[in-house]
Amino acid sequence: MIKLRHFQAEVTPACIHYFRKSKGKHPVIALPTGSGKTYAIADLIKFVTKKWNTKVVILSHVKEILSQNYKSIENYTGKKVSLYSAGVGKREIGDITVAGIQSVYRKPELFKDFGLVIIDEAHMVNPSEGTMYDSFFKGIGNHVRVGFTATPFRLGAGYIFGKMDDTLFDDLILDWCTKEKFNQLVKEGFLCRLTTKRTKLEMDTTGINLVGGDFNEKQLADKFDREEVTNAAIKEILAAGVNRKKWLIFAIDINHAEHIAETLIRNGIPTAPVHSKMKEVGIDREKALEGFKNGKYRCVVNVNILTTGFDDPGIDLIALLRPTSSPVLHVQTLGRGSRIEESKDNCLVLDFAGNTQRLGPINDVLVLKKKKSEGGGEPITKSCPDCNSIVSISVKTCPDCGHKFKFQHGLSANAANVSIMDDGKAHWLPVHDVTYEANNKVGAPSTAKVVYDVGGRKIAEYICVEHKGFAKHKADHWVCFRGGLPCISVVDFINQADKFHKPKEILVQKKGKYYTVNNAKF
Repeated sequence: MIKLRHFQAEVTPACIHYFRKSKGKHPVIALPTGSGKTYAIADLIKFVTKKWNTKVVILSHVKEILSQNYKSIENYTGKKVSLYSAGVGKREIGDITVAGIQSVYRKPELFKDFGLVIIDEAHMVNPSEGTMYDSFFKGIGNHVRVGFTATPFRLGAGYIFGKMDDTLFDDLILDWCTKEKFNQLVKEGFLCRLTTKRTKLEMDTTGINLVGGDFNEKQLADKFDREEVTNAAIKEILAAGVNRKKWLIFAIDINHAEHIAETLIRNGIPTAPVHSKMKEVGIDREKALEGFKNGKYRCVVNVNILTTGFDDPGIDLIALLRPTSSPVLHVQTLGRGSRIEESKDNCLVLDFAGNTQRLGPINDVLVLKKKKSEGGGEPITKSCPDCNSIVSISVKTCPDCGHKFKFQHGLSANAANVSIMDDGKAHWLPVHDVTYEANNKVGAPSTAKVVYDVGGRKIAEYICVEHKGFAKHKADHWVCFRGGLPCISVVDFINQADKFHKPKEILVQKKGKYYTVNNAKF
């Protein structure tokens, strides 16, 4: 019998509590890539089919994910699982059905008596009118849908949940992708540690235009698909990968992937390029990936293929040669190395593309709503001067070499040093950045967590927008004082956070073990 990990076991109770409290609403669950979300999905299915006699359909757009879900859910529940997908040659419907959205969106009437719809990789769901998912949801009528993803946001649109017209989910009810939760899973041995190194070769994207929120692919290829650039990158990969068994490289386009693969092969590294036009040259993608898994190939160079649905725990080196400004693509790419394997201590990430410096580490990624760039801003990562590891700007000790970072930067000469905060007195401290996130609790009202970066330390303030009485009155005052509108949920709070006035200073005082924010200057 499969025993769930503690965080997987939280999913079903959180969903059941939410279903009972918020009838007709649709939640999202965030679990990191490699943490085993399929068994969490299977546990929820086992409960609702047994206790509520509800039929369930699990939707995805990726053939590999369909096959993984099909096998894992059947294995965990002990029940027959049907598979409906033209891509795998099956069109079966049962009480539990795994289906490809491409195969069923024109036939929603087949699933009208299904009460629960589960969407794997929910960040891929386009909420626009007339899309495949939109057609399916409208066609099946009354239902509840639950989204599972490692990235609960979309490029240029912000988070995929909330009370807006362009979201298909209402609330994020369980999130193990926050920095603290992600780090906990690494410490507990459920995720592999990623060590991201700054490289000698750095791909400068200055002058590259954005198309749909990401870099123009043709311009990237014109600038970086050059022999001298490829040779320089391969030289670093060969040196860093001497003791690494499985390499995964992300390229800009098909020609770029082919050129990288050819260079690696010339250097004695068995390599397979993986892209959408492999069949045209007589290469079977499945056989190439199987060759990678069984050791025939040491390296795979891919183009937008292995970002979701590819599961090989042995990957211990990832090389990024495809610049992106998409936080989804960035996190999903790095997630290919986060699965654990007994022989693997960590996964080395060589970030030639500058994606980590641009978007942040996998556990602290920058998510922006669609709006005009304001330019400038504080850096969100820094490089260790001793070992070149790229880490979050708030890290005090390098996880790879133990270097102690100094935090004098960012503080003016007359600003109070953060160390004085421990004297118990109230001090005004300069605010370098403010972030907002949901602090969800099962069985208790959620709160909005506001985190102030005061240059060397982060101070958290909790806004009780879902409480009652004085706590609610205080929360409304906080929101209005910063230029927002009173709200009744944390999701409403997060959705208007980009409109809040950013304080220049906050008045901080230590009370016992904790710090409180007593006032703010704008």
